[in-house]
Amino acid sequence: MKYFHFLTFLLAFILGLVFVYLSNPDLQTIFVYPTPDTSDKLLYQDDSEICFKITPLQKPCSKKTKEYPMQGLLFNN
Repeated sequence: MKYFHFLTFLLAFILGLVFVYLSNPDLQTIFVYPTPDTSDKLLYQDDSEICFKITPLQKPCSKKTKEYPMQGLLFNN
């Protein structure tokens, strides 16, 4: 093959693999909190690798409850 040099191809391929391996972004942990809408769709796993599901249970409010004003959301930018 006139236009193909195997050693050049192999060297460029290996350098490309090393670049992709080293430029891989850090993995990010995403925390998922249960809601009544997602309780039947999600399976959770704790630190000891035990899987469990959350079942929502609606209870009446007691007479000791207080109303709190809406809190602002904080975003980390």
